[in-house]
Amino acid sequence: MSNWWSNRDLIDAYLDAFVLEFIQRTGRLASLKPNDALQALKNGTLGFDSIERIELSSKLSLALGLDKTGLSDLLLAYQAPEKWVDICQQSLSIEDRSMHFFSSGTTGNSKPIFRNNDHMLAEALFFQQLLGPSSGVVSTVPVHHIYGFMWGILHSWRQATTLTIRSPLFFTPMSILEQLKEGETLIATPDFLNLVMRLGLNLPKDITLILSTSPCHEGLRQWLVKQGVKAFDIFGSTETGAIAYRHIGDSHYQMLDYWELDGNKLLCFPELSLEIALQDKLSFSSKGGVTFSGREDRVVQVHGHNMDLQQLESILHSHPDVKDAQVRTYSEHGILKVKALIESEAALLESTTWQQSFCQWLTQHIERMELISSIAATDKMPKGSLGKPCDWHGDRVIQLYPSVTG
Repeated sequence: MSNWWSNRDLIDAYLDAFVLEFIQRTGRLASLKPNDALQALKNGTLGFDSIERIELSSKLSLALGLDKTGLSDLLLAYQAPEKWVDICQQSLSIEDRSMHFFSSGTTGNSKPIFRNNDHMLAEALFFQQLLGPSSGVVSTVPVHHIYGFMWGILHSWRQATTLTIRSPLFFTPMSILEQLKEGETLIATPDFLNLVMRLGLNLPKDITLILSTSPCHEGLRQWLVKQGVKAFDIFGSTETGAIAYRHIGDSHYQMLDYWELDGNKLLCFPELSLEIALQDKLSFSSKGGVTFSGREDRVVQVHGHNMDLQQLESILHSHPDVKDAQVRTYSEHGILKVKALIESEAALLESTTWQQSFCQWLTQHIERMELISSIAATDKMPKGSLGKPCDWHGDRVIQLYPSVTG
């Protein structure tokens, strides 16, 4: 079988998603749709300065390993996207044993995560054998991130079928579901499916559904069971790939058969001499199933992005006018959300100028502000009866974000 990158449609889709996210993070052409990013790059309508072009080229080189083959500089020499595709294909034909995926960090710059190509292929083969044939793959997630790459790029390549991108940013849930065809595999997130459920829509019963990136709460799981769709919930991370899976009718997960556990803390793939520290708490049922009960640290997933609550608190503490800060999670319609509260002088909090200045500071220090539902302020941090920080309510605080910034 040929390699995924030899398929022009697949590498086009990967590069387009990569460039599209970079464009959106610079604040340019926010309405740009999938499959348009490479063309916009070709047309020169993005207005990238030299530093931005270097940053984009450098990140893409690291992601696909062009830095190892000596072809990375060619990305700066050519602006035409078809040349970029040719350069990437040429580089991957020389060396394709490893890739880097950028983590979904929210409180700082995302970091590149190394992934072994043989490991990714083993995962793709495992699920190909588990799920059987597919007439097409429809991805609602970006295909240059690990989840979208594994299921959008590699799964469609292994199945020798078509890949269609249907981002919820540009297509309504109704449109996405109406365009699904019999036998297709839909790649989605619990957030998207929560929205489908709340809108009162029904899933086609003749498709296969894959969901991952954040926990599937019990209410959503029960709804999916009633929908009667063939659905699989995948548990994993950028660092590990898929660790375990479950049919949506099961309460416990099953470990992928190539993983071994060393003391519930270390994932081992002996065939590849691969060892990865496990960040999640797990327990085994009497029947051999696995239950995951959160992370060992304070990292949570919000809309498919990792957020380190401890790091977010530290960033808020670093502002010279902030005396104290706390960050909490809460659930709304089964979706995990994050809110924060800072303590500062009452005189400052009453100043609209200070509020606006503080919100500007937030956007400069926190990469994905849109994933934080609210940031409020008080002149006295609320404490419980034992003197420990407790939850806060609207009548006791001033709402800073998003009310001031809109």
